[in-house]
Amino acid sequence: MSKIYSATFVWLSVLFLLGFCVSVEVRADDPKPEEIIAKHLDSIGTIEKRAAVKNQMAVGTGQFSVLRSSVNTKGKRPLGGAVFISEASKIFIGAKYDVIEYPFDEIVYNAKSVGVPFDSSGNRPILGNIISAHSYLVSEGLLGGSITTAWSLFDLESHQAKVKSGGKKKVNGRQAYIITYTIKGGSSFTIKLFFDAENFQHIRSEYQQVFAAPMGPTMRDSAQQNQTIQRLTEEFSNFKMVDGLTLPYSYRINYLNEGNRNSEFEWVFELKEYTYNQKIDSATFEIK
Repeated sequence: MSKIYSATFVWLSVLFLLGFCVSVEVRADDPKPEEIIAKHLDSIGTIEKRAAVKNQMAVGTGQFSVLRSSVNTKGKRPLGGAVFISEASKIFIGAKYDVIEYPFDEIVYNAKSVGVPFDSSGNRPILGNIISAHSYLVSEGLLGGSITTAWSLFDLESHQAKVKSGGKKKVNGRQAYIITYTIKGGSSFTIKLFFDAENFQHIRSEYQQVFAAPMGPTMRDSAQQNQTIQRLTEEFSNFKMVDGLTLPYSYRINYLNEGNRNSEFEWVFELKEYTYNQKIDSATFEIK
């Protein structure tokens, strides 16, 4: 018995040491968040090229789809025009779909507050409702990533956010480094940013909030309740270099509300052109 115990102890010790060595190697191989961010910025363009951009405009098409809903008609809405205009931290995002039940999306940030207009029926569009509840996604410079000059990682110091390594995960078949992003003062969403492990392009942002299952009037009713998960995901792809800057030309937003009442919505933007340092009317960023 003592020989068996001794042999087992030796093998366990060897396995432990092997596991320890492997784990140390993985940790040592992962770059620090600051290194990931620096390489990400370099993947967009040189510091000189980035600094030369005072304002930025991206134009293309947008399409809104209802994937799951108990109150909205499922299906894709007509393809419409879309524009992303930014100047420093100011942002204007607009899309028109030419359909009565969902005519447009519009988000404005004037560097002080976020504005989302109501439609003719007195309601905010679905994306507008989400942003109204989580306006820090815009004011923090997260929504839209590098499609706008307001991208938080262009000037992380001014936002005073905390970033930590979140390991690695496959995204659409490619390994990606994860950075957890904590806004100064906190936020209702937990925030994760994903960067391609080979070229350090920002390919995804995930924002998630979990609500505990509500209590029912009886134990049986409580047992039938589910926790609610709200998840907003941004995906960036189809990167192209134009005028020395490499930016995403495909942008997808997915919003999932999963719990007792499930709903899922999606916005897909295909950008055709970026232009820089144009004359922009100051009224563009006015909140009406």
